Amino acid sequence: LRGTLPFVRSLLSRSLGVSGADALAATLLLRSGRVQATRTHLDLYLPLDAASLAVRLSGLDLNPGWMPALGRIVQFHFV
Repeated sequence: LRGTLPFVRSLLSRSLGVSGADALAATLLLRSGRVQATRTHLDLYLPLDAASLAVRLSGLDLNPGWMPALGRIVQFHFV
């Protein structure tokens, strides 16, 4: 993982047009919203204006669906 993480950071930074770990975190992760977890689902509800255009254009906001590691279906909802 130590060798892979810098590559993934670099790839994401180039894809999203940002530089630096703080800018990358702000673009990808720092969002206000609501999480609803049930036995079978993990739903993330985000306001539509919280959606980053760069993230949307890169396809990183697509619903991952079934995530075996979580044992749940993961979905994003922009409301």
